[in-house]
Amino acid sequence: MMNGVHFRVAARSVLPRRMWWRLSLLVLVSPLVAGCGPSALEGEEEAHHEFPPHRPGSYEQLVSDIEQRVTRHQAAGTAPGDDSELQDLAGWIPEFAADSELKRQDFDRAVNLARQLQPELAGGGVLSGDRAERVGKSLQGLRELVLSSRDPNARGEP
Repeated sequence: MMNGVHFRVAARSVLPRRMWWRLSLLVLVSPLVAGCGPSALEGEEEAHHEFPPHRPGSYEQLVSDIEQRVTRHQAAGTAPGDDSELQDLAGWIPEFAADSELKRQDFDRAVNLARQLQPELAGGGVLSGDRAERVGKSLQGLRELVLSSRDPNARGEP
């Protein structure tokens, strides 16, 4: 007794042992019941995030598609800057290079070639003269990197 106040120490916890077990189980199971896993909204978001039909499946296919479109524009005498799909393809070069087996040095080269190629393809008018030559050199460099993307031991740094 302290200054007329009595304290009683409980011999047992406030909640019985069985109640603690149920509470612990409820805390562990509730995130599963509440939907901690993938939600229906996430599935809907993925379904709405469809790639355009002209998006290739690999770096190699990307380079091939760009070459084919450039060749078509040159043969037809049309401006590649009006081809939005070609602009998309050129813009995807860094992404596809990153997803390929290119080593760092070759990846950097692909990105630099893309930076050179994009404004040439976006420019107005038909590809001819110096501009056609610059596009050809960039495409040649990207084509060479296709071999490195197939064989990770071909070139570049580890």
